[in-house]
Amino acid sequence: MPFSSERSARNTFAQYEIDRASHLRLDDAQLKYVQAQSNSLELLLNAHGGLAMQDASSLLLRETAALPSHTMSRWYLGQVVLMPNSATASHVFARIVDAEECEGLSFGDLRSAGLILPAQEASLAAYAKGLLHWHARHRFCSVCGFETDVVLAGHKRKCRNTDCNAEHFPRTDSAIIVAVEYDGAILLGRHASWPEKRYSTLAGFVEPGETLEAALQREVFEESGVRIVSADYFSSQPWPFPASLMLAFTARAASADITLGDELEDARWFTVKEFELALLQGLLKVPPSVSVSFRLIEDWYLRQSGQQLADFLASLRKV
Repeated sequence: MPFSSERSARNTFAQYEIDRASHLRLDDAQLKYVQAQSNSLELLLNAHGGLAMQDASSLLLRETAALPSHTMSRWYLGQVVLMPNSATASHVFARIVDAEECEGLSFGDLRSAGLILPAQEASLAAYAKGLLHWHARHRFCSVCGFETDVVLAGHKRKCRNTDCNAEHFPRTDSAIIVAVEYDGAILLGRHASWPEKRYSTLAGFVEPGETLEAALQREVFEESGVRIVSADYFSSQPWPFPASLMLAFTARAASADITLGDELEDARWFTVKEFELALLQGLLKVPPSVSVSFRLIEDWYLRQSGQQLADFLASLRKV
């Protein structure tokens, strides 16, 4: 099995190498200089997190040098090679556009665009969207209620109250997601609000004072009544919907007994044959490939059947 770093690199929004160059966040003069260079680009978001698109399959990335008036309103993301086989890295910034500037631009949703954008662009967009969510919810100090100012090139907000001076940094909510197995079968569940027939691996947020392993044991039991006896780390995925880091595991159950909790509409075990038959009959839909839940199911299917899930799904479309 590939190393976890290789498995993470296959996940949407995690398929890039970026030098975040955090030292540049400390130097406003240097950032202004960088933004004046021809290899510096900005991606644009509207207030709702929509991404400005060049076309259906690529982001609109504009040269920052052409719009110097926005110098201090940009968040610095870092330096990344956007073109395959290129030796040139671009400095990339993100910026929220106002209603007037939105006119004439086309915006896309990250959850949908993540399936078709080049890997580097999808990952940068997820980074920017995560920052947008954090900024939108931290305009005021959680300590004293005063307004906060954006500093550190978008990676910190500081309270304006000189008697407080609290500093606030971007936060990510840790969440576990797990492919539970018993005797070769996988446990999949569905929420009532999901698209019809969709089932997925079980997931939930990590609570204060919990280890990741304790969180997955608790969440799986709360949702399905299934007891976990062992677990192994699989991979991770940034998930800015709105602000999570998905920490994926595989796990083994003590038994196949299921007792549904209040969260799920249904949960059931699928052997490979049952899984394939349910897909063939249209009784089961898997999560979209943008999610790490798909990767977990894909991994289970490959280990149990020796086949690629993508190949089996493609064969169904030909039926």
